[in-house]
Amino acid sequence: MKILISCSTIFEVKDIATFFKIKLNDDKNFYTTNFFHHTISILITGIGSFQTIYRLTKTLNEFSYDYVLNVGICGSYKNDISVGTVVNVLEEQFGDYGIDNNGQFTNLFDTSFIDKEQFPFVDGKLINKTSQTPIRMQNIRTVKSLTLNTVSGEENKINFLKKEFSSDIENMEGAGFFYVCLLEKVSFYELRAVSNLIEPRNKEHWKTQLAIKNLTDVVKIFLLETILR
Repeated sequence: MKILISCSTIFEVKDIATFFKIKLNDDKNFYTTNFFHHTISILITGIGSFQTIYRLTKTLNEFSYDYVLNVGICGSYKNDISVGTVVNVLEEQFGDYGIDNNGQFTNLFDTSFIDKEQFPFVDGKLINKTSQTPIRMQNIRTVKSLTLNTVSGEENKINFLKKEFSSDIENMEGAGFFYVCLLEKVSFYELRAVSNLIEPRNKEHWKTQLAIKNLTDVVKIFLLETILR
C-alpha cells in the first residue's frame, strides 16, 4: 500500500515522521520511506490553499497513492468541540470565495459566475465520500469545515462566518486539499485536532502542543489499522 500524508507545516507532522523514522528538515518538502513493505510519504505543502493545491497536484501527477491523508490543527466554532479534540472532516467549503459588495459578502456560488453543482462541488461544497467509510476507532467526531486564507480573530467576522456557513471548524488548507483529491479521483481523509476555539484572537488560550499530541496519537493508530487490516 502507498500512502501520502499531506500537512502544511513541519511541526504539525514532526512526531508522526519520527514514528515512521523519517527525518525532516527545512530544505525539503517531500519525504518517503518503506514501512513493513508499505510506502509512507510525507508532503509539506506550506500554509494556505494555493500552496496546497500546487504542491499536492504536482505530487499526485508524479506518484500514485492508494490514498492521501491530510493532517493538521484547526480552530473550532463549536464549544462542544473542545480544544484537543481530533475530528474527521467530511465536508469543506471555501469561506472567502466571493464578492465584497460595499461590505456585503456574496458567495460566488450565489452568483451567475459559477454553478454550485459543477464538479467537484455539490451545492457549493466539497464532500468526501471516502471518509464516510467508518474509521475503526472510537470517539472520532465527523465535522464540516470552512477553509480561509486569513485566520478568523474578530468578533463580527466570526459571527458572520458562523451564520453564513454553519461549519464546525476552520482551517487554511482543507478545501484546497479536497478540491485536488476529488479532481484527481484519489481516495482521501482529513484528520485535524482543535488547537483553539474561534474567538477574538488570544493565543494564550491556544493549546497547540496538546492538539498535535492528540492528532499524532490518532494518526498513528489510523495508519497502523489501515496498513494491517
